[in-house]
Amino acid sequence: MIENFQDKINQKLAKIIPLGCGIAAGSAMLADVCRATTYEERTPILALCNATRQMGILIGPAFQLLLSNINFKIGDWLEITPLNVPGLFMAVLWFFYGIATCFMFFNLATEMNNMNEETRQALFKQSTPITG
Repeated sequence: MIENFQDKINQKLAKIIPLGCGIAAGSAMLADVCRATTYEERTPILALCNATRQMGILIGPAFQLLLSNINFKIGDWLEITPLNVPGLFMAVLWFFYGIATCFMFFNLATEMNNMNEETRQALFKQSTPITG
């Protein structure tokens, strides 16, 4: 009985750990946006980032309604059912997101190094630390 309980814990950990990584990726993205923007640009850009996240939360169930009627097989080894098609759909979207990120994201640290000292000092003076 203890072995069965251990298997359930491992299964739960295997499901929870990728979710935590996804949440951490969102925080890292917002931190990078804060680092790369000036004080005046920051609020509208962060609002846009959060608005796109909220739109995804609203539109997600609509995709489930569209994908619930899909049921087919690819060869003898892969059966696409209404239970696994949302995961396949998200995997395809994340694949294209990863490709877009590789081609559209650039290293901001090298851009900061290429700035002259006067511009860099002006950029850091605009940033105010958040204190309580």
